[in-house]
Amino acid sequence: MKQFAITLAAALLGVLAALLLYDHFVVQPRAAAQADALTKATEVNLAKARTEADNIAGNLDASIERSVSGAREALDAQAAEQDKRRLATDALSRAAMFKVALSEFYVSTGKWPANAQEAGLGPAESFADGAVSRIDVGANGAVIVTLNGTLAAGAKIRLHPDANLQSGTINWRCSTEGAEALRRYLPACKG
Repeated sequence: MKQFAITLAAALLGVLAALLLYDHFVVQPRAAAQADALTKATEVNLAKARTEADNIAGNLDASIERSVSGAREALDAQAAEQDKRRLATDALSRAAMFKVALSEFYVSTGKWPANAQEAGLGPAESFADGAVSRIDVGANGAVIVTLNGTLAAGAKIRLHPDANLQSGTINWRCSTEGAEALRRYLPACKG
């Protein structure tokens, strides 16, 4: 039995020595390597992070600049469109004086004047301003507003009277010619 105890003790010491060597040469280096890898993975490379942040900021700035530029272009286009509408409406408003003078002449005499001077209005060019180059009186009391290059060079807005002598009313129809855009600016006027 003494022999058995010595053999058992030697075997236990051998196993203990093997475990200590295994721990020292295998487990500890493996744990150290894992800790090292974890440290390297969590370690922040400030130079690389700054470069990436600068790239992101640059891309964001470029994106914002494109958005602002696109918005500015859209607003400029909208402002130009509104200005064209304003000019077209102004041109139509300038003809209001003609409509009143021609209507009064027609109600008084029963006929349309041959020209603006007969209705008591000035020469056609005297009404030039804004987008209007001249306003003429046409056949059967029509008012013809000729536009300049500010809106649509040579295009015309025509106002045609429909008179009812029995009721004493005169209704005016509007039409445009010479520029497709006028229909967009003056939707009440037919082409």
